[in-house]
Amino acid sequence: MPKHIAFYISNKENKNELINGIVSGKLLVHLVGLNHALFSEVALNKFIEEETRHGKYYITTQTNNSLKNSSQGERKKALLNYIVSQNPEYIIVDNVFDSLDTQAQKDIANTLTQLSCQIPIVQIVNR
Repeated sequence: MPKHIAFYISNKENKNELINGIVSGKLLVHLVGLNHALFSEVALNKFIEEETRHGKYYITTQTNNSLKNSSQGERKKALLNYIVSQNPEYIIVDNVFDSLDTQAQKDIANTLTQLSCQIPIVQIVNR
């Protein structure tokens, strides 16, 4: 059974620093060398920037919209589907349910629950 971890941080803490500490192995040595994925607004913004700057569309939504032209729920579902297709060995999730309607929350929770049986989930929450 995978070992899951949660970090509760204040809004004043540097989230990127925490994520870098996790990925680098400085904070969670048992994850060193494992392939990870980041399910976060930070990751979504990087993909949106790639769409805007370079016209590269790595992630598509169910409605075949770009991430930039999609709702938060569509974006997060599309990112999670992309992450699952990459077969990470652990996932870092950051404020997963922010700005989502009830159905999107249920869909994402179900997917993460299924994944949690196979791989570790590192959760970051700041409220």
